[in-house]
Amino acid sequence: MDPGSESGEEQRFITCRICRVKARWEECFVERNTFAHRRHHRCVACDAYLSKHRDFWFRTASSFTLLFFLSYVSMRSVRAALILTLIAYPASLFATIVHEFGHYFAAKSRGLRTAVLSIGGGPWQWHTDHRGTVIFLGASIGEGLIAFSGYKQETTRLDHAIAIAGGPLANLLFATLLVGLAKFVDLSPVTTFLTLFLAFVNGFVGIINLIPFQTNGSFGLLQSDGLQLWCLRKRDDEATANLVEDSNLNHAMVRHYVGDHKGAIDILEKSSFSERLKTVALTNKSACLAELNRIEEGVSLCRQALTTFDEQTVERLLIMNNLAYMLLLSGEENALHEACTLSEEVFLELPMLPAFKSTLGSILARSGKPEKALEILNDRNFRVEPATHRASVNAARAQAFWTLGRNAEAQAAYAEAKRLDPTNRLLGLVENNRTSA
Repeated sequence: MDPGSESGEEQRFITCRICRVKARWEECFVERNTFAHRRHHRCVACDAYLSKHRDFWFRTASSFTLLFFLSYVSMRSVRAALILTLIAYPASLFATIVHEFGHYFAAKSRGLRTAVLSIGGGPWQWHTDHRGTVIFLGASIGEGLIAFSGYKQETTRLDHAIAIAGGPLANLLFATLLVGLAKFVDLSPVTTFLTLFLAFVNGFVGIINLIPFQTNGSFGLLQSDGLQLWCLRKRDDEATANLVEDSNLNHAMVRHYVGDHKGAIDILEKSSFSERLKTVALTNKSACLAELNRIEEGVSLCRQALTTFDEQTVERLLIMNNLAYMLLLSGEENALHEACTLSEEVFLELPMLPAFKSTLGSILARSGKPEKALEILNDRNFRVEPATHRASVNAARAQAFWTLGRNAEAQAAYAEAKRLDPTNRLLGLVENNRTSA
C-alpha cells in the first residue's frame, strides 16, 4: 500500500525531514533537535550520512574556530593562535589513542576481549584486523570508540567498571606524568610548552569523559564513560544477560563487516540468543551464508524463519531482503521473479534503508530495467556504507550501464567494485551476464 493512499493511515507514518521518505516503523528513524530545524525526524540512512559528512565538517570547523578564538584572546597574536590551533589536532589525536588503549589494556586485564578499537571517525576510515580486533583510524577530532566482547554471565560489575574507567584514567595518568616531566626535567621553553599543552589536552579528555552525558557523532548516539559507569550501578542479572547477547551479536557483525563471514557464523552458532535478538542473529547468519556461496542453506534458513512471523515487522523485512538477495545470487532465471516480488514489497515498506535499495537496484539491473535501477542506486547515502556493500552497488550500476550501452561508465563502476571487494559475488554475475550477452 502506498503510504499516502489513505488519510487515516497517513497519521501513522513518520517523515524524514531530509529525504522526505515516509514509513511507519519508528525504529528506522531518529529524533534530532538542531538549531536550524528544532525537533524533527531523520531516517537512519540520512542520519548516518549527515553524521559522517555534513555534521563532521561542522564539528571540525566549529572546534577549530573556537580554539583559534580562545587562543587569540589569551595570546593577542594571530600567528601564535594559528600555531596552537594547528598543533591541537595531533595533540587531540594522541589523547584519543591514549584513551582508547587505556580501555583496551584495562579490559584485557579483566579477561575481556576487544572487538573494535576506533580512533577518530568521519567520512574516511581505514581499518585493519589485528588478532581478532578490528582497528579503525579516522580523521575526526576527539572521537573514539571501543567495543568489548567476551562477556559472560559471571562478568562482574567491577570487571566492566575497570574496563570503562581505564580510558579516562589513562589520560589523567599520562597528563600527570607530562606535568612532572615539564616540572622536574630541564627542557627548552618550546618543549616545555608543548609538553604542558599535551598534558592539558589529555587531562581535558579524561575529565570530560568522566562527566555523565551522551552525544551524537560519527558513530551515532554514544554514552560517555561517566554515564556508563553511572548506569552500571543499576545493572541486574537481566541486564547482564542482555550485555552478553549484545556483545556476541556485535562481535559477529564486526567480523561480517571486515569480510570474515565464517568467523561471524562461528560466533553466532556458539552463542545463544533470546527472542529479543534471535531474529537479528538469524538475519546476520543468512547474510554471511550468502557471501560464502552457501545459497541453498541460506535460502532454507530464511524460508523457515519467515514462517515464524504472524505480522509484518522490521525483522521480517530484513529476512525477506536477505532471501531476495540470495535468490538473485543463485543465478537462476526462475528465482529472479520471486526475488523481484520480495524486494519490491520490502522496498515499499522501508524505501530508505541502503540494504533494501541495493538489493532492489541489483535485481532491477539484472531484470533488464536499468533506468529504474540507476534511479535507486545513485543515492549519496551509499557513500557511508561498508566497502563490501559499496562494491555490490557499483557492480549493479555496472550491469545497468552496460545494458544501456554506456560502456565507459560501466567499466568505471566495475573497476571501482573490484577495487573495493575483489571477491564480491555480484561481480561474477555481472561478468556472466556480459559473456552470455
